[in-house]
Amino acid sequence: KHRRLKCEDQVSSSSSSASSSSSSSQHMEECRLAPVVIVNKTFSYSELPFLYQAVDAFVLPSRGEGWGLPLLEAMATALPTVGTNWSGNTEFMKEENSFLLNY
Repeated sequence: KHRRLKCEDQVSSSSSSASSSSSSSQHMEECRLAPVVIVNKTFSYSELPFLYQAVDAFVLPSRGEGWGLPLLEAMATALPTVGTNWSGNTEFMKEENSFLLNY
């Protein structure tokens, strides 16, 4: 199936010191963990294709996604897509074409 990160248990929560931040960055590099960027912005529908092109994967874990249109849109752009193995999105998300999370 899918490879689990072996360093995930070793990443500690960062404190406010600069050395801790530097140590955290170094640890991410050593473990080859990808940086995560959170964008707190509402995108217009016309901006979404550019957003999908700018990212490496689409992740939307949900406990009750009706149909999961954002998941379907991401899959249509050939992005690796991660969603919960529950609700309407399971109509089109299968183990063969996406990464499904247990709920």
